[in-house]
Amino acid sequence: IASLEGVGWPSELKQMTVELWVVSEATSARTLLSIGGDRMRVSVLEGGAGTVTVTVLGTATQVSGVGFDDGAWHHLAVSWSNDAGDVSVWLDGAAVSSAGGVRAGEALA
Repeated sequence: IASLEGVGWPSELKQMTVELWVVSEATSARTLLSIGGDRMRVSVLEGGAGTVTVTVLGTATQVSGVGFDDGAWHHLAVSWSNDAGDVSVWLDGAAVSSAGGVRAGEALA
């Protein structure tokens, strides 16, 4: 679990990608990464089921098809761009899911 509270932000941060290595067998809700509070947060929902919640500027979006609760190490990457508000999730280098319309046109700063 990582938290980067108080990180200085560029004045017009319009896209971001975060990457982390995760290993999990648990199915309880937990935050995997939090940057600047709710500026960008990556969480796993209660019960696992391959669903990750990505929060951008306080707006939470559930992204499914991201199963990594098998006890093995996995590389997880999550990106957001303000052009269309696209959130994309990659697992072990493969694009697994995406959602659109998440805080389109806004900046993280």
